[in-house]
Amino acid sequence: MKGGNMMDKSHFIKLTIGVYKVSELFPKREPLKFLLRRKADEVLASLVVAQFQPRALEQALEQIVVLGVYFQIAESQNWVKPENFWLLKTEYLVIEKEVKQMLVAGKQANGQPKPKSEPVQPSKPRSEVVKIKIAPDFSGLKDRHKKIIQVLRQKASAQIRDFNKVLPEVTKRTLRRDLDFLLHQGLVTRFGDKSKTEYKIKV
Repeated sequence: MKGGNMMDKSHFIKLTIGVYKVSELFPKREPLKFLLRRKADEVLASLVVAQFQPRALEQALEQIVVLGVYFQIAESQNWVKPENFWLLKTEYLVIEKEVKQMLVAGKQANGQPKPKSEPVQPSKPRSEVVKIKIAPDFSGLKDRHKKIIQVLRQKASAQIRDFNKVLPEVTKRTLRRDLDFLLHQGLVTRFGDKSKTEYKIKV
C-alpha cells in the first residue's frame, strides 16, 4: 500500500488525543484510564506503520475491537456523560470498517477469492471516509430530550410507548414533539408509519 492511499495519520492522532482527554475525566487512579490510553496508542502505532508492515492492519483491527470493549465498560460506570464517548466510538467504527475493506482488498490482490457471503462495496474516497465528524451538540437539550436519547442508546430502536414508560408524566403528544425536535437536530431517525413508527439514534 502506498502512503497516498493510506488513511490520514493526523486523524488517528486527533482521535488518540480525544481518548486521553475523555479518560482524564475518570477517577484519578482508575486502571481503565490507562488501559484505554495504552490501547489507543497501540491502534495509532499499528495504523501508522501499516503502509510498511501489512500485518499491522490485522493487529489494528484486533486492537480496535478491544478498545471498543473498553469504551463500553467505561461508559457503563457513568464517570463521564455518554455523549463524550459518542464521537470516539463512531470514528473508531469508521476506521474498523475501512481496515476490513483494506484487508479484503489485499487478499484479493494476492489471488484469494472474494467472500460470497459478505460482498465488499467499493471504498469511499479517503477524504470522505476520514473526515472528522462534528459531535452532536447535547448541551442545549432538555432533560426529557436527554432521557429519550438514553432510551435509544439502550435499545436498537424504540416506539412512543417505550419512551412513555420512562417518562410516564409526559403525554404522547409532547413526546412526539420532542422526537420531532430531535429529528430536526439530526440526532435521531424515524422509520415505519402510524402505530408502527419507531425511532433510533442517527449514526
